[in-house]
Amino acid sequence: MSFKTNLKIELFYNDKTLKELAAEVGVSYACLCNYTGKRSVLPNVEIGCKIAKALGVSAEYLCTGNDKIVKSDSIISSVFKEFVSLPKKEQKLITDLIHEFYKKKFAD
Repeated sequence: MSFKTNLKIELFYNDKTLKELAAEVGVSYACLCNYTGKRSVLPNVEIGCKIAKALGVSAEYLCTGNDKIVKSDSIISSVFKEFVSLPKKEQKLITDLIHEFYKKKFAD
């Protein structure tokens, strides 16, 4: 997977927005948009390491996709790939559905 895809997956997993991550890392929102947008620019090493630390993953994972997602769990990996490719509106619907399901399942 690409840096762009891995970054989107980790933002979702950590329930963070680009604006929140930008503030935590100390870069502008526009800077992070360069990494997740159509241009898919890669950050320099220093910023990449700060992003990885803020998301609780290794820089290697953000760059290669290795080292975080267990390879034997290919279903989760493929679902994440499909999820991050969806428009934001559909991502929100799916996220809301999962949260509601979780609340009902573990409400007791």
